[in-house]
Amino acid sequence: EDNEIVITDGMEGNIVHHPPCYTQLESRLRLICDFANTHHTGENETIFIHPIIKGIILHFMMGYEHPFADGNGRTARALFYWFMLKSKYDYFEYISISKLLKEAPVQYGKSFLYSEVDNNDVTYFIYYQVDIIRRAIDELLNYLQIKSREFEEITTLLHGSSIGDKLNFIQKDIIKKAIKHPGRSFIANEVAVDYDISANTARKYLNELSQSKALVSYKNGRTTMYIAPENLYDILRR
Repeated sequence: EDNEIVITDGMEGNIVHHPPCYTQLESRLRLICDFANTHHTGENETIFIHPIIKGIILHFMMGYEHPFADGNGRTARALFYWFMLKSKYDYFEYISISKLLKEAPVQYGKSFLYSEVDNNDVTYFIYYQVDIIRRAIDELLNYLQIKSREFEEITTLLHGSSIGDKLNFIQKDIIKKAIKHPGRSFIANEVAVDYDISANTARKYLNELSQSKALVSYKNGRTTMYIAPENLYDILRR
């Protein structure tokens, strides 16, 4: 309930942004909500704003208002993600812009500052965020390519083994993790959560892997643990 919240440059303590007066905060946040929930599809005489651009603008608006003593950046990015998912851009669930923004906090801050000093021309911020999104998508695609190659390698290895044709996708993925992390332990409840299956089904899959010597099972109290053997790669090549 005061105007003490300011943004500094983080180095010399110079103030680079004064958020709007706190007495206007409630009405200004209501305007953000109204903007977020107004359709901008270009239909019925409405203006068209591309959903990604609108999400970026919402990100900027919340950052500009800076209503909290802490967590404003997280809130602004959460608002962006919310709008992307609301607009059916479901793949944003797997895209991390926060990681890239945190890697270059100075550039992130400047994208706000350049917009503000140029009469709140949000173009600067939009350009920067679009570039961040593009890079985040590239990182996701690279990650998927790596995981795809890893799975193909495991599939090729299993194809020549005696158990390869007996395994389903989940069991093959468990073996991939086991090869990558010898000594790793698996339990039915964790596998059930990871693959969205029942605990009984997870236990069945793990028992089958244990019977095939791909995992080693032992009792830890009332829980059955399944351990990735050190020589799993050699076992599968037999």
